[in-house]
Amino acid sequence: MDIKKKRLIFRCVKIAVIVLVSVMMIGMLAPIYFVIIRSFSPAEELFPLKVFPSKLSVSNFADLFVGTGALGIPYSRNLFSSLIITLATVILQIPIICAAAYVLSKVKAPGIRTFNKIIEWTLILSPLTLYAPQYLLMLKIGISDSLFAMILPFIVSPIAVYLVRQYMNLIPDEIVYSARIDGASHFRIVFGIIMPMAKPALCAIAIMTTGFMWSFSGELFVSSGDIKPLGAFMPIFASDDGTVGVLCALCAVIIVPVIILSIVFRKEIAQTASFAGLKETEK
Repeated sequence: MDIKKKRLIFRCVKIAVIVLVSVMMIGMLAPIYFVIIRSFSPAEELFPLKVFPSKLSVSNFADLFVGTGALGIPYSRNLFSSLIITLATVILQIPIICAAAYVLSKVKAPGIRTFNKIIEWTLILSPLTLYAPQYLLMLKIGISDSLFAMILPFIVSPIAVYLVRQYMNLIPDEIVYSARIDGASHFRIVFGIIMPMAKPALCAIAIMTTGFMWSFSGELFVSSGDIKPLGAFMPIFASDDGTVGVLCALCAVIIVPVIILSIVFRKEIAQTASFAGLKETEK
């Protein structure tokens, strides 16, 4: 095969790949775009679907948070519940995940390898399979139907521990040994030395947790309407054609902050994802 044919084949393959990637990107971004556009569209322009509305309106957001229009119920208190459970979970999760990953990665003690294997095995479990036992546990300790019932079960995440542990495996053990020789405690090493070095992985975990908790419905854990997060009302809005605009406004409130955070911390997310597949180092 001569050079010209090889170049032609290479260009054809390159064009095909670009077209395929473009189609995939459009398929992923189009629903997000139309949700955001519909959230700012007046009620009379929700159907049929338009690429660009004739005018922009915030009536759907007013209907959602102020309680005007057909709903008449302000959901601003539910927005506050979503904000509380998201911030509390992230703030409590980061130091706990960091300490757990440090023990699994840097501490040499009996049973560490077993715990590492258990963490890896739990990755195949869907979070939905754990909701029932988590609910029963919250009910047993007497905190069901409260904001804390939606925070406590998600403070520790197996995937978060796994990702941070993989990142910490790349941090030289000599740093820990030197700190121990200088008299530093494990607490000082974790939060004074290792935690700043693991900032990219912790940022990625914070974004993942924020995305999960910000859209969390919490229906199994709480029944009181006043403390339900915003995600719990998506099925209610989706069941009525008259609240499609409000549903899109709710989706925009859930999607846009996570997208902004993902863009801001895209380097940390990509860096942590690249380390997730690294081979386990022997301990």
